[in-house]
Amino acid sequence: MVRKYAVRNPCCFPPGPGEISAVLGKLEALNHADGEPRASVGTIVRMEDLLSGEQGFFQLVWPDDAAPEQDRLSILSPLGAALLGARCGDEVTVTLFGCRCDFRVLALREARPPEDSAVPS
Repeated sequence: MVRKYAVRNPCCFPPGPGEISAVLGKLEALNHADGEPRASVGTIVRMEDLLSGEQGFFQLVWPDDAAPEQDRLSILSPLGAALLGARCGDEVTVTLFGCRCDFRVLALREARPPEDSAVPS
């Protein structure tokens, strides 16, 4: 269910001003957050669908880098925006077309940059 949801609903509709403002607010809050790990751009989020028990993972990315079929989810997608700022154990809810989907964050991990993207010395 987790993967199907993200692939079928990568962004659905272009985000409106309210959604963009909420995402920007979460990004700003992340800059001032305590030391507890939170999901942010680049974080790999492992989560569980609370209805089916299915588990999956996605890396949160900027919209231009999104590819849900490759497990890269835009922070402007409904699920990506809901996960932004989440901590381990948090539950997030996304509603699309009247269907409510509840997920629990199981783990957060920072993605390692590809070896070829290292800064030359």
